[in-house]
Amino acid sequence: MTEASRTDIRRVRAAVAAAREAAAEACGTGCPPARQGPGRPPDTEKRRAILEAARRLFTRDGFVAGMGEIAAEAGVSKQTIYNAFRNKDELFLAAIAEVADQITAHLETPDPEASPHEILTRIAWHFMDVVITGKMVSVMRMLTGSGPGGMAPELAAAFYEIGPARNGRRLADWLAAQDRAGRLSVDDPDLASEHFFGMLNGKLQLRQLFHAAPPPDDAEAERRVEAAVRRFLKAYAPD
Repeated sequence: MTEASRTDIRRVRAAVAAAREAAAEACGTGCPPARQGPGRPPDTEKRRAILEAARRLFTRDGFVAGMGEIAAEAGVSKQTIYNAFRNKDELFLAAIAEVADQITAHLETPDPEASPHEILTRIAWHFMDVVITGKMVSVMRMLTGSGPGGMAPELAAAFYEIGPARNGRRLADWLAAQDRAGRLSVDDPDLASEHFFGMLNGKLQLRQLFHAAPPPDDAEAERRVEAAVRRFLKAYAPD
């Protein structure tokens, strides 16, 4: 796969429509309901700048990133942030939801002409880009207690819902549809979804979490993507 192809894949569905609704849905009863703060709501451009700044700082620094730092990065005032997001928890979930959602967002409206090999390869490269190659490492260290900043259990649970759980469900639903269409033979879509992500991940994330190794280079990432997709399709080929 060429670098141009990888770049194109990484840019597909880079943002979630209605990020606040996605974060609120993920929170369930564990987080306070989203509500607009006092004052005039920010326009779309400012909101986008806030979310992008929050994403950059949260994925770089973890939850210790302050609202003042995020405001400065976005070029807005702290009050502008609070006009859109009730607190840092809500902003964190909205920003991180956009990052995690990139992995399987395209499965919401899958290309009917794309083969299972194409779809799985696309998911695999998104997974490598988001989870393995650095974007989420600082956040994961924070969640496991090996990075700076603390996170309340309910917020950690919400993070799991908007990330691994949502992506796992999306892939499982797509696999079930492929089984019904006769393209794959998948008797347990949930388990098959875990198999696929497990083959991609292996020990890569653990090595980074514990500072045992740097992110894989392009050659290693490509080797893992191709091997995981090839072996998965062989294991779940139609009878």
